[in-house]
Amino acid sequence: EEFVGSQPDVAGSAFAFEPKENGPLPVAYVYRKGAELVRKLEGADSDYAQSGWYAGPATRGVALWSDPYFDSFGAEKMMITYGAPILDQQGALLGVLTADVVMY
Repeated sequence: EEFVGSQPDVAGSAFAFEPKENGPLPVAYVYRKGAELVRKLEGADSDYAQSGWYAGPATRGVALWSDPYFDSFGAEKMMITYGAPILDQQGALLGVLTADVVMY
């Protein structure tokens, strides 16, 4: 929330955990809605692991920009996402941290 609030060009930010054997975990997301910051916890029924914003950084192990997409999750606009893999001390993937930028 602090990150999104301090970066006027960032429309939202999420942390998505690496899915477990029994499926994905909830995604914590903060996004702008006008002048307000909205916190959202998306249910574990989301198939985010297949989304470009998650799959690229998770499988390649490096921070990447996603392809442009329509965000129906919060902003409801065309955007791109910068995603960075977050690793534990042994190098195992914990999840992906994102920053969303609206395309005008």
